Amino acid sequence: MYVFQLIRPFKNVNYVYIVYIIIPMSVISTRIPDDLEEELKMFIEEENIERSGALRKLLISGLEEWKRKKAIEFLSEGKISFNRAAEIAGMDIWEFSDLVRRSNVIWVSEDWAEEDL
Repeated sequence: MYVFQLIRPFKNVNYVYIVYIIIPMSVISTRIPDDLEEELKMFIEEENIERSGALRKLLISGLEEWKRKKAIEFLSEGKISFNRAAEIAGMDIWEFSDLVRRSNVIWVSEDWAEEDL
């Protein structure tokens, strides 16, 4: 959702639009071990961000990595096509092909070749 605000900051300045982007978010609560909290504190300090932002950043990063691993796993097992695997990984075809190459995955299958073409 976008919220627009029209302001005139100074007399000789035309009106300025300020746009606020409101992103709906859920609240998640979890318990973590003390040693993990210490690592989180180091991350927060290093990244210079507040706690909830740090947790969001780490969660997003972890989920992106998980999606890439699942996409490569499904591709190597022949469960999905190359295009579908790239889609699951959240990457374009070229980025995903580089990831597959670095992962040393054999993925070419006659069954999927026609679909990908």
